[in-house]
Amino acid sequence: MNQKQIWNKNSQEDIIKNLINLLEKSVKKKIPKEKFGLLLSGGLDSSILAVLLKKLDCNFICYVVEFHHPSFKKADDIKYSKLIAKKLGLKLKIVKVNIKQVKAVLPKIINLIKTDNVPMVSIALAIYFCMKQASSEKVKTILYDCALDCVFAGLHKHRAVKNLKRACIESLEKTYKIDLPRDTKIAKHFKINLKSPFLDKELTSFALALPSKYKIHKGINKYILRKTALELGLPKSIALRKKRAIQYSSNSQKIIKKLAKQNNFKKMSDYLESLNHD
Repeated sequence: MNQKQIWNKNSQEDIIKNLINLLEKSVKKKIPKEKFGLLLSGGLDSSILAVLLKKLDCNFICYVVEFHHPSFKKADDIKYSKLIAKKLGLKLKIVKVNIKQVKAVLPKIINLIKTDNVPMVSIALAIYFCMKQASSEKVKTILYDCALDCVFAGLHKHRAVKNLKRACIESLEKTYKIDLPRDTKIAKHFKINLKSPFLDKELTSFALALPSKYKIHKGINKYILRKTALELGLPKSIALRKKRAIQYSSNSQKIIKKLAKQNNFKKMSDYLESLNHD
């Protein structure tokens, strides 16, 4: 019996059951003995991680960052992280960052991650301030969600590809090559041990082997993962929340744009390049 036949024999309920088991196993492997932190955006993936940690009765504190300015609307991540924290009874630390704080650390971040690429710096900026806060509270280990967007076709580019499995594999490879090294550099700067439970090989292999219909179904991406989230007890507003990259949902890219304008740069890329003294 080939793999396609095996999947056709499995019901959606069986897949969800297996997926929950694999998610739990992946998380258990990464739980430190001491109190630790969780980066909680209130998105699907970080909320799944939060509910599993709560289910395992772990001792942890959640961190979410908001870049604020009088002209900005409240960041999406604040609304949703508050919602899930209240739902699960979690400790949540909201890290508020202003434009002066960003301006002061941008050159350091660019030097740290060795690039002035706008998306890379925007993402790094959000992670940096969460790590800084955790470090000030003597948190030594941080868990965060990573890889589920890759293996469950959660990225916008996945909607238009012909070979979805190949695209998912390529996204996972990029995570290992680019995203994880960037985030690890920031964590090491603060002497924090960064752990990503969802990069577990057994879990990612299972996800990559799933037929495409379980990943994108009737225009809904990460379909089976969203169903799994509902089974885990997450509210619909979280389980069905549309993907927004952290640079948009935290306002980190918006604040870089504001700084570029203040310093008479038309493009954010030119502004960040001017700060790169490497």
